[in-house]
Amino acid sequence: MIRPIVKKPGSDEVRTGRGFSLGELKAANVSVHKAKILHIPIDRRRRSVHEENIAVLKEYVASPEEFIKKTVKPEIPSQKEKPKVPEKIAVTETKEKEEVPVKEEKIKVTNLEGISKKTIEKLLDAGIEYVDEIVGLDPKVLAETTSISVATAKKVLKIAKELLGQS
Repeated sequence: MIRPIVKKPGSDEVRTGRGFSLGELKAANVSVHKAKILHIPIDRRRRSVHEENIAVLKEYVASPEEFIKKTVKPEIPSQKEKPKVPEKIAVTETKEKEEVPVKEEKIKVTNLEGISKKTIEKLLDAGIEYVDEIVGLDPKVLAETTSISVATAKKVLKIAKELLGQS
């Protein structure tokens, strides 16, 4: 996702901003409607206009496909590092008790019932394909990563846990 660079007031310290200001959009000849279509974040509270952000906006609007290819999907940090176990070992009852690998089926995010298509699209855009990828996340982290509200993130996590039987 495209993000602006903002400067903290009273210092030269820079950080990633929440969205582009209306002044930056206007200077780059991008309407608010077009920005929403291109999924450009807008921060209506910001009043500053930075030349770096205008240049990034112009480059993005000129060729959004190329810009998206350049960006790497952010990794979703998990609260607890869980070892990924692609297979479960099931013991069959035979004379020698052989170990037979049984594949664990992953449930796709698209199978979440009670979640809007728009929210599922945002999850997929953030690189989340399976339900087990989000279960251990904090609602605030999920909301920030996928650009959904914290309330929606809590709802998604609740439904995901119920689906996996982790109430």
